[in-house]
Amino acid sequence: ITEKVKKKIILKHIISIIIVLLGIMGYFTYYVKAEDGRLRLPVKWYNTPKNVFIRCNFPTNEREAVRAAMQQWNKVYDTKGKSMISLYLTTGATDSSIIYSNYYMPKVGYTEHILRGDEILGATIYLLSTEKWSVGASSGCYDIQTVVLHELGHMLGVAHCHEAEEEQSSCFSKTCKNNVMNPKVEQGKVRRTFQEYDTASYIVIYD
Repeated sequence: ITEKVKKKIILKHIISIIIVLLGIMGYFTYYVKAEDGRLRLPVKWYNTPKNVFIRCNFPTNEREAVRAAMQQWNKVYDTKGKSMISLYLTTGATDSSIIYSNYYMPKVGYTEHILRGDEILGATIYLLSTEKWSVGASSGCYDIQTVVLHELGHMLGVAHCHEAEEEQSSCFSKTCKNNVMNPKVEQGKVRRTFQEYDTASYIVIYD
């Protein structure tokens, strides 16, 4: 092997190592730790308090379930008792929406942000179109309000209390299984009650 070929091989190895290291760094820095130990996404809405309008063209009963999920987050105030972000349902043109899609299959729900740096400008919540959905607990179906409530948390910048592949024992939150922001969701079950982790994690981002 010539010296030139050796250098090319070494350079390729170095580049491969750098790519791997960047990937590892990205994984560990995607979730930002707040001072009190909670996790938040590294993005947020600026210039709060802010009104955010979300387009949703679901059937009436499903739209009302989505509206109820929005209203739950709207009732969470900062430590001074003021609104942070108010979410409103609309059928008009806007930068945020909730739709059925199989784009992020096999995820049951997924939130994709429109960003400018770390500023959220809008977001789309995708609900897996190949699954069965219900309003309320129904065997073999996902409760739409439960999943949308969770994804709206991501839209606001709130992270999971732990990652899906981690065991509950690795989660610092004592209410892990009941947290709205627990990454696991089950068919036929409802999880719509905010725990301290959910509300406090939201507040710490914008307070």
